[in-house]
Amino acid sequence: MVIPFEAATQSSNSPERLPIHTLRGVAFQAEETMRQWAHAMATTAQFAFSNPFNPFAATLPVRVTRGYIEFLEHLYAPHKKHEFDFTISDTERQNDLAEELGMPAAEIIPRTIENEEVGLEIEIVDTLPFGRLKHFNVLDSEGQPHETPRPPLLIIAPMSGHFDTLLTGTVYRLMHDYDVYITDWTDVKDVPPEAGKFDLNDYISYLKDHWLPLINARHQPQNAADIRPTVHTLAVCQPGVPLFAAVSMMAEDGSPDTPLSMTLMGSPMDTRISPTEVNETATEHSLSWFVENTISEVPLGYQGTGRSYYSGRAQLFGMVMMKAEDHAKAYQEMATGLTFGPWNEVMEQIKFDHLTLGSRETALRRREFYNEFQTVMDMSAPYYLQTIQVVFQEHHLPRGMFEYADPMTGEKRIIDPSFITDTGLMTIEGAKDDYTGAGQTQAAHDLAVNIPHMMRHHRTQDGVGHYGLFAGKSWRRQIAPDMIAFTRRIDQINGLTYPLRLETVRSLKFAGLWQDERASVAAIEPEA
Repeated sequence: MVIPFEAATQSSNSPERLPIHTLRGVAFQAEETMRQWAHAMATTAQFAFSNPFNPFAATLPVRVTRGYIEFLEHLYAPHKKHEFDFTISDTERQNDLAEELGMPAAEIIPRTIENEEVGLEIEIVDTLPFGRLKHFNVLDSEGQPHETPRPPLLIIAPMSGHFDTLLTGTVYRLMHDYDVYITDWTDVKDVPPEAGKFDLNDYISYLKDHWLPLINARHQPQNAADIRPTVHTLAVCQPGVPLFAAVSMMAEDGSPDTPLSMTLMGSPMDTRISPTEVNETATEHSLSWFVENTISEVPLGYQGTGRSYYSGRAQLFGMVMMKAEDHAKAYQEMATGLTFGPWNEVMEQIKFDHLTLGSRETALRRREFYNEFQTVMDMSAPYYLQTIQVVFQEHHLPRGMFEYADPMTGEKRIIDPSFITDTGLMTIEGAKDDYTGAGQTQAAHDLAVNIPHMMRHHRTQDGVGHYGLFAGKSWRRQIAPDMIAFTRRIDQINGLTYPLRLETVRSLKFAGLWQDERASVAAIEPEA
């Protein structure tokens, strides 16, 4: 499904080209070039100071200097898209299981299904101009797909400035209990103009017309007479709106590929409720202000030269400025910990612990977080501007005026969530979320009025902000088990039975979600 570029330039969601867009694109490219030069200089300096032929390399002043250069290397690193790395997730899982089992973490094999160590292979299932569908294929000891049946789950990663790897901890926690797929959106600078436009309608179409039917087809029982729903979905933050719209239309059309459940996590379903600083920024300015002040044009040197885009770096800057003091403190801890790590080693050896400065362990944790947090992608301008207008400024979905225009035919229709009757709905919010306000995600329950009570569930997680919903200890130990319990309930209602892993039973008990130790899956019954 490719729309000619000429049609994209005439789309109502495509911004008028302004000279400032070109200048801003060149400025972003100049900044990136300067970062690359600074990183190259820091890397060269690090090599010179750590070279074994340097007679001063082992001295404390030079080691401290190397620590500071290590911080500069991180600060100016290009932070390009990378593949999933589950090293940290393995350690976190070992620590979680150690607490559950009461045994040393070093003795625990982190990736297991029914106590059998498993491997992992990432498979590209489908490729479209603006995104790919990835499948995390869990392998047994012989390198074959693991035979333990698990329900398919599509994780819809946000297209809001970060790549799918931001959800590394999310994928890892769920891949033991689900057959996990994830959307992998493409940086718009890497999409040639002839691939056409990409806006909110295309996003919805990718889910409704491509990836949900594809996953469902891959998981149909052998020799099944009719196609039946099998897929669960998880939308993290922004994708809640397009997923909700896609499922509404699929339900209205009677599609057999309609998902069994939707879990919406920190999603801006109705931003009129408890508006945050993010929401207020969107409503304080007109759409033309966003066109003039946030849109750039892809410069020469990229496949997408000439496209209008919203910079991921601009998005990152806005997010950092919202919590400037917190980020400044974190960077100070990182700089101090990396710089004075060698000094601290010497002070500890001579028992002068009171003279230590910072913590290298804390600094490394900060660095790992910012390595991912600063890895940003640029977004299609039509998609960004349409989302600003439809979701944050005019609130089309909760007002019953969300209009979907089919990217292939141009046919328009109003989204009507009342058609959703057989898809379970779980909403999750963080009590300290300052991106998506309290009640904004839960509002989805007021829109899908015909979902049965027993197929609904809402959770507000105390003590976590936006990122704590899908990463960290609360996610792993409390939120994820609750989601697993909910989707298993939905499977039961639909007559689907999957083996309940011993590890899953243990995590449900640990989270206080196991009703009866002697019961079967039927006992897992979260409150509606």
